[in-house]
Amino acid sequence: MAITTFSSQYSGVGHRATDGLQALSLLILAVAQIVSAQLPFMLGWPETVASQARAVETPLTPAGYSFAIWGVIYLWSLVFAIWQILPRQLHHPVVRRAGWPIAGAFAANTLWSWWVPQNGVDAVSFLIIAAGVTCACAAMLNLVRSEILLTRAEDTLMLMPVSLLAGWVSAAAFVNAASAVRLYGIDQLDPLRPDVAMGFLLTAMAFLLTLTRLGGQMFYALAGMWALQGIVAANLNRGEASMLNIVAGAGIALLAANLIWAKVRKPDEA
Repeated sequence: MAITTFSSQYSGVGHRATDGLQALSLLILAVAQIVSAQLPFMLGWPETVASQARAVETPLTPAGYSFAIWGVIYLWSLVFAIWQILPRQLHHPVVRRAGWPIAGAFAANTLWSWWVPQNGVDAVSFLIIAAGVTCACAAMLNLVRSEILLTRAEDTLMLMPVSLLAGWVSAAAFVNAASAVRLYGIDQLDPLRPDVAMGFLLTAMAFLLTLTRLGGQMFYALAGMWALQGIVAANLNRGEASMLNIVAGAGIALLAANLIWAKVRKPDEA
């Protein structure tokens, strides 16, 4: 569906003057988050994100293959960043309005990938990823709730990758929090305890379900479901985690149900 109106908020000269800076920032940060993820291998650092995560692994840590989703996120984000800097999109009101939050999410990914190999999955890494979640979710909701209808290309190249990123980092933030708690040895909140791990999982599920209900975006829900199935896969051989797996499985079903409900319910009147 073609765009039929442009928001007056972005018609002024002041906004248009910053469009190029925003577009360039998005492209630079989309590349930077990819480069940052490869720094431990490029520079021969003794630790990587994976090795630091294994050191503080918890029942909430998804199976290793689950993290391959980052490759999809990075590539799709790069495609978006290249697309949005093209002349036709340079002054697109919706792209520009969501641009800085998306840039903030990319910047958080870049900083997190640089920080963790050197410092571990600690409180600072959690604050970084929490900032990324805030930016990514804000951008997704901004796009979903825009008064300007997106074309199929805009939906595919902008909303989908942003939603996938938002969903994955939403789940990752709770995994990071659990690992950080284990790092600091807080006994009362030790995620190795089944009751504590369950508390983290239920809180993560509540967050994912709320954002799925608010945004109704398929790729946000799919990222959350991917994270939950990774938790199930990681705990298949742990008898003590059977209840955790049951709840994670229920979370997958609830995310799917909420997504279906969001798609079939009658849209709110403007």
